[in-house]
Amino acid sequence: MTMLGILFILSSVVPFYLGFDKLLNYSNNYNSSLDASTSYLTAVESVNAYVGGDAYNYIINANYFTGYMVLGLALILIGGIILICNQIKQSKNNNHNHYTPEGTRIIEGRSIQE
Repeated sequence: MTMLGILFILSSVVPFYLGFDKLLNYSNNYNSSLDASTSYLTAVESVNAYVGGDAYNYIINANYFTGYMVLGLALILIGGIILICNQIKQSKNNNHNHYTPEGTRIIEGRSIQE
């Protein structure tokens, strides 16, 4: 189970990278002209540009960024919960012999008064 939690946490790197790529890497090389036949969007030079207007592209990229960040944080949260649950399970398994606050010793589920 520990490896699964670590895998979730490490896999959060991918959405974080994709989100910051959408936020920081933007270039729109859209040539506007009155003649519709010469108006084009060059896919080779444009990065993270979907439509002609910059404001629309910023809105779209901001939504992508938010989605990727939520996905990355969810993966970290799931991985952290798995690691915490695994640690609690291990600590319960290791505490077969312990004392209660009243001084009663508990050995594998049986109370023994000393």
